[in-house]
Amino acid sequence: MRCTWPSASTSRGDAVSLRIAALLHDVGKIGVPDDILRKPGRLTPYEFEIVKQHVALGDLIVRDVPTSTTFGPAVRYHHERWDGGGYMAGLPARTSRSSPASSRSRMPSRR
Repeated sequence: MRCTWPSASTSRGDAVSLRIAALLHDVGKIGVPDDILRKPGRLTPYEFEIVKQHVALGDLIVRDVPTSTTFGPAVRYHHERWDGGGYMAGLPARTSRSSPASSRSRMPSRR
């Protein structure tokens, strides 16, 4: 699926960075056990804590990529919320920019 968000005023570099961020935002889930990722029912609090670690792992995976300064923050902060209630960093309200990427990725999947 192609991203249709960028407008005429969005630079090509920003549009490319957004696309890369959308593709890589959950890369850290590679370190989450399959039995947790594929669990059909509700996660236990312990399992949810394990899943939440994918954000930090994703940050570790992409931080040494030379161009990660353009998309790395989206990988690190994609579960932060506008009201400041997200995770990992618990950013102050209105600093998150990429939770729509996470929302979009969940729409066609079970988790």
